[in-house]
Amino acid sequence: HYMLSRTQPGDAVLFYHPLARLAYEYYRERWPQYPAPVVVFPPRADARLLKGTQPDFALLPQLPESYGRLWVVQNWGPDPFTVRMQSIFAANYTTSASFM
Repeated sequence: HYMLSRTQPGDAVLFYHPLARLAYEYYRERWPQYPAPVVVFPPRADARLLKGTQPDFALLPQLPESYGRLWVVQNWGPDPFTVRMQSIFAANYTTSASFM
């Protein structure tokens, strides 16, 4: 609810680990009055297809060029993907909030 109620048009969201998208889809359907950000990773929401989804390293440098605001939902790491992700995003975005 926090993310959906604060999303602005043109926002994007990246879920890492991909299975974190399942909770988002559950709540997005229950609060349709909020604009939903574009999901940039994982590309699919079907739970049967999420398991084993490999991180897309090539996607990371493209995101700052395409989205002024990016929500990152991370519940996995550190690993090579999150290290690269944090490096690219730290150079291109400011962190407004972090929740644990």
